[in-house]
Amino acid sequence: VGLCGGYQMLGQIVEDPGTVEGVVAVVGDNDDMNNNNKTAQQTTKGLGLLPICTVLQPAECKLVQPLQGKLIDAPDGNSSNNVAVEGFELRCGRSEVLLDQESRDVHPLVQLSNGATDGLRSQGIMGTYLHGILSSPDARCSLLGMDKEKWLPLQAPNAHDL
Repeated sequence: VGLCGGYQMLGQIVEDPGTVEGVVAVVGDNDDMNNNNKTAQQTTKGLGLLPICTVLQPAECKLVQPLQGKLIDAPDGNSSNNVAVEGFELRCGRSEVLLDQESRDVHPLVQLSNGATDGLRSQGIMGTYLHGILSSPDARCSLLGMDKEKWLPLQAPNAHDL
């Protein structure tokens, strides 16, 4: 499960046309190094596990909003398990699906209450922009394929106990 930047890294490509993430020094001769010449790294390969391309945007384009929805657990985009999820989206950039979703076992991960979808699921790989998606025990069990009856009675430790 990749969340936010982890979701972006699961994709095919991350583009940074405005060098939001900085610049990378060019490996060259000593004159280049002494003159401190640098070039913008504009495209980076992702892990290639999900068919998305992400384009980073400057911080002033940051999107922050609370979101609610239901997990999508079927290739046709339906949710047979009715697992509710909620959290928030906090990102600078946008991701687009590169392939026709019918050409692979790829479908959205969350049906949002506003009618949009978020994230992708493909062959056990999942990614989303929804921070907090793992807060719900039901969502954790569903996403991670855990037996709900076995794992739900376990309580997570409180932060002050750690």
